[in-house]
This record gives sequence, C-alpha cells and structure tokens, in this order.
Amino acid sequence: MQLLQTIARSLAKVERELEELKASQEEMKNEIAKVSEQNLPKTATAPAQSTPSLRKSERMAPHERARPKGRRDDWYYSDWW
Repeated sequence: MQLLQTIARSLAKVERELEELKASQEEMKNEIAKVSEQNLPKTATAPAQSTPSLRKSERMAPHERARPKGRRDDWYYSDWW
C-alpha cells in the first residue's frame, strides 16, 4: 500500500512539472514571437540579387582546373602530370 502512495505522489509531481514546462514553453513562444515582430524588415520582400556570370575571358582554361586525385594510370591523359 505504501508503494502505491509513493508512486501516486511521484506521478502527481511529474504532472505538476509537466504543466510548469508547458507554461514555460508557451511563455518562450510568446517572447520569441514578440521579438520576431520587432525585427521584421520594413519592406515586405527583399530585392533579389542575381549571381554574376563569368565572362568568357574570366573562365578558367582546362589546364588551370584542378586535376583529379588518384593514381597516375587511372586517367587516359597521362601528360597532365
């Protein structure tokens, strides 16, 4: 009988702590929402930035590119080494 009472008290304690945790999470959620609203940008959308493409003269020549790692005999073009 005493074991059941101990289990019941422990269960009640866990339930209280769970409710406290839920309340704490709800409070944190509200604080985060409040801070997020304060940090919103003044414009609705940010301007899209296009990525510049390289001109033909700026592209790397085949001999400037990194060579694949591996054994020398793995590739047909052995004159790369």
